[in-house]
Amino acid sequence: DWCVSRQLWWGHRIPIYHVHWAGIEIADSWVAATSEEHARAKAHDGLSAKEKAIVASVKGASAVCTVRQDDDVLDTWFSSGLLPLLAFNKSSLDPGKAALSSVLETGQDILFFWVARMTMLCTYFTKVPPFSTVLLHPMVRDAQGRKMSKSLGNVIDPMDVINGAELSRLQDTLRRGYLSDKELKRGTKELANMYPNGFQQFGADALRFALLLYTQQTQQINMSLEGVRASYHFCNKLWNTFRFIHMHATKLEVDTDHVDQDGNKQWFADIDDRELTVFDRALLSRLHGMLQAYHDAMSAYRLAAAAEAVREFVQRDLCDRYIEICKLSLFGNPNATSQVSIARPRLC
Repeated sequence: DWCVSRQLWWGHRIPIYHVHWAGIEIADSWVAATSEEHARAKAHDGLSAKEKAIVASVKGASAVCTVRQDDDVLDTWFSSGLLPLLAFNKSSLDPGKAALSSVLETGQDILFFWVARMTMLCTYFTKVPPFSTVLLHPMVRDAQGRKMSKSLGNVIDPMDVINGAELSRLQDTLRRGYLSDKELKRGTKELANMYPNGFQQFGADALRFALLLYTQQTQQINMSLEGVRASYHFCNKLWNTFRFIHMHATKLEVDTDHVDQDGNKQWFADIDDRELTVFDRALLSRLHGMLQAYHDAMSAYRLAAAAEAVREFVQRDLCDRYIEICKLSLFGNPNATSQVSIARPRLC
């Protein structure tokens, strides 16, 4: 049975029809059908032999039976369950396929409400399951592990993290809600205690990267702005690294207008392996190890491990070691230029 508690006014109407027999003593009934004609036929087939004889004796028997579809609609989860049937064209609905898509990523709280319905409906109608793997992400909570609630004042709006927000704006958001005076007072006080300076503008990349690192908390994410701040500093370091390379492209004799045979602009041209120094080869070795760790982690859906592998390589191997060594040669250290030849930053 489908739950009808979470309804959409534009949702799918329940395929149940009320049947009324006008002018004769036959009790009204309800039938499940695909159309009014189907409902009328099912209603007639469900009559007893005596009732069928009564209907047959009435002039204009076809007008005796009137049907009306229920005005109610199925819940939003039913409509959402139809998604795989709508997202794939008919050519992809091959019964020989193992699944229509590879991975569905969602929260565990709607595993039954949505995922199960998509699986049941799609498998029933196409004989093919909609996906082969379901990846469940942790639920996002506050830094203390509490469920986010406006009355507690611990709700973190992603847009406020991305764009930044002053404390007064966060508190105004609470006031525009439907909290009682007691809840509003508690919520505004909690906001002032937790975020006295509001939210810094961290940007979307920092928030995304922080959430990737947080996925190591398998059941729930205890979301803290300090974690986003750390990812913000990482993104800033990555941007500064690019600026450093771009700034010194001329010194590195990099052809910034190089176009390959397919017409794609390539910022870095190829380099003879014989020009590579021991530092270049060390970085390449680290890069190879990072890529291997990254692909292994992604294959096992260990997103936090993949993100950590990238961060460790960029911060430790690329920035703290290789870039610092490059600076020695770039800035003309007489003890370094004879020992270090800078590899073109395609290695970065």
